[in-house]
Amino acid sequence: MSRIIAWGLLILKAAIIVAIVAIFATAILILVNQDFGSRFNPSYLAADQYDNRVKVAQMLISVAGFSATLFALLRGIEVIRRGQRGPILLALAELRTTGVDLRNVGSRSMSKEQRDEWWQKVEDWKLEVYSKLKQLSEFESEKLRTLDTFTLLHLPEVEDAEARRRVSELHATLERLYEILQHYR
Repeated sequence: MSRIIAWGLLILKAAIIVAIVAIFATAILILVNQDFGSRFNPSYLAADQYDNRVKVAQMLISVAGFSATLFALLRGIEVIRRGQRGPILLALAELRTTGVDLRNVGSRSMSKEQRDEWWQKVEDWKLEVYSKLKQLSEFESEKLRTLDTFTLLHLPEVEDAEARRRVSELHATLERLYEILQHYR
């Protein structure tokens, strides 16, 4: 079990303990109000004021306990999810490294057959990236897949305009993948 998941479980356990303490504190205040309120406050007015104070204290303890429990539960779930997405982020980072290598190869001069073979590798790489990214976020995967506009790179070694466009497209995909990795890390 990874350390992040262990921390998440610890936070969830703390949330449960806070909830139990809040329930017991409220129960004790209710018992105190029922058993001792009339003995210590013989006058009707004093007992009524005492009852209101106890009710306010009960309400505050309940709200504080609920808020703390909810915060801890949400934080614990977030920590566990972060631990589960770690391997996906690592795989995406490794795929990005492969993509950078592909971009660097594509920036060189090559024959038409080599260029077609290179482009097929890029297309296979992109499908793998989309598939892995979908495990993290379908939205991000689709956003990366729909590459709208990008700047054409100046590549003196690449004479073919279509090849320059393809390398520039790969470069833009790599930049967006980097932004996604930075967002989720």
